[in-house]
Amino acid sequence: MLLLAGLRNGASCVTHGNVNRLAIRRNAMKSVSAGLSTGASRWNQSPSIMPFAWLSVRLSAYVLTVAMLLSGGSNAATPSNSSRANNSNHIVQTVPVVRRVVTIGFAGPLSGDSAGIGQSMVHAAEMALAEANAGDPHIDGMPVEFRLLAQDDQGNERIAALVAKYLVKAGAIAVVGHWQSTSSVSAAPVYHAANIPQVSPGSSSMKLTANGFENVFRVVGHDGDISRHLVQFAQQNLHAKRIAVINDDTIYGTMLANLFSQDLQLKQGALVARHSISSKTSDFNAAMNDLKIKNPDIVFFGGLMAQAAVLQASLKRAHINASMIAAGGIVSPIYLSLTGATGEGTFGIATGLPQGSMNGWKKFHKKFVATYGDHIDYYAPFAYDAANVIIAAIMQADSLLPAKLNQTLHNLKYKGLTGQISFDSQGNLNNPAYTVFRVQGGKWVPTQTYGGK
Repeated sequence: MLLLAGLRNGASCVTHGNVNRLAIRRNAMKSVSAGLSTGASRWNQSPSIMPFAWLSVRLSAYVLTVAMLLSGGSNAATPSNSSRANNSNHIVQTVPVVRRVVTIGFAGPLSGDSAGIGQSMVHAAEMALAEANAGDPHIDGMPVEFRLLAQDDQGNERIAALVAKYLVKAGAIAVVGHWQSTSSVSAAPVYHAANIPQVSPGSSSMKLTANGFENVFRVVGHDGDISRHLVQFAQQNLHAKRIAVINDDTIYGTMLANLFSQDLQLKQGALVARHSISSKTSDFNAAMNDLKIKNPDIVFFGGLMAQAAVLQASLKRAHINASMIAAGGIVSPIYLSLTGATGEGTFGIATGLPQGSMNGWKKFHKKFVATYGDHIDYYAPFAYDAANVIIAAIMQADSLLPAKLNQTLHNLKYKGLTGQISFDSQGNLNNPAYTVFRVQGGKWVPTQTYGGK
C-alpha cells in the first residue's frame, strides 16, 4: 500500500500544472523511491513475499513512473530535436545518436614567421572534417564524428617530435603534418613507432620518404623534381648563363641547394658562386660582396621564406641585378608582406597547379572565406586534401586499425582539390604538378606549370 501511495504521490506531482517541471520530476521520483524503500523493508520482514514478486513490483513501479513523467500533463515540454509531438498531442522522446569520436591530428607552425600558413592549413583541415561529419559517417556500422586536434610545432624539429608524441598519446588515428620538412623528418619516427598514418601537406624533402616507413605520405612533390624544374626554368625561360647558389645550413636548405647544383651541372650550366649561411642570420654581406664580382643572372636560394625575404632585400640594397628564384614555401602572402616593393621580380616555385586552375577551387574559396575570412594561404588546399585523403582511407577501409589505413592509403586513388592523388611505394605523390610564380604588382602571378598529368 505504501508503494501505491508513493506512485500516487508521484502521479499527483506530474499532473500538477503550475509547478516547475524539474521540481515535479524530482518530487515524483522521490515519492516512488520512498515507496520502493518501504516496500523493500516490508519484504525483508515478510518472507511470504517472494523475491521475484518484489522484483516484478519494483520494475512495474519504475515503468509506470517513467510513463507518467513522459506523458507530462498540462505543462508538457516544447518539442525539440530530441522530441516531437504526435497526432495525440503526446511527446515522443527520441534517443540522441551517440557517436564515437575519431581524432585526427594536425601539426604545423601556429606561431612565429609561418603562423599564417599554419592557421590557414588548420582551417582547411577543419573544413574537410566538418564536411565529412555532415555526411553522417559510420565505421564498421558505428556512427562516428571526426575531430581535429591541432598542435603548434613552431617550425622547430625538436618541438615537432614532442608534438608527435603528444598526438600519439592523445589517440590520434592519423596526422595531417608537418609542414616544414625538418619538422616532418623529426616527427616521422614517432608516428612510425605507433604505425599511424602521417600525411604531409607541404614537406618536400626526399629524406622524409627515404627511410621506407610504410605510414608516411605526402600530397606534394619532392625536392628532386623541384630542383630539376627550376634548372629547366632558369635556362629555358630566363636564359640564365651565370647562376649563383645560396643556402641556409638546415638539412632542407643544404639538400635543395645540392640537388639544384647537381642538376645545373648535368645541364652544363655555369655555377659561378656557392655560399652557405646560418639559418639564424640576416647578414648576407659577405655573399653580396662576392656576387658583385661574379655578376650572376640568377640567384637560387635554398632555405625558408623569412630568410628568402631578407636575401631579396639584400640583393636590391647591393644593386645586384640578378633575379632571385626559390622554393621552401616562398609562394605565400606572408613573403609579399615581408618584402613589400623589394619583392618585385622574385620567382618562386610551389607544388601543385595555380589555385584558380584547381578543380573545385571556386566552391572551396567561397566556403573558406565565409567561414574563416579571406586569408587563404597557398598550402591550405593541400591540408584540405591531406585531411580528405585520411578520411577517404578510413571510410574505404571501414576500419580504424592503423595497418589497414596504411594499406588503404597505398592503394587509394582520390580526386582532390589539388588534383589526382595516389602514392608510390614510398608514399610520394604520383605525377605531382609544380608551378613557377613571379611577383608582379604585389601579387604572385603564375608563369609556368610542369607535370600533373
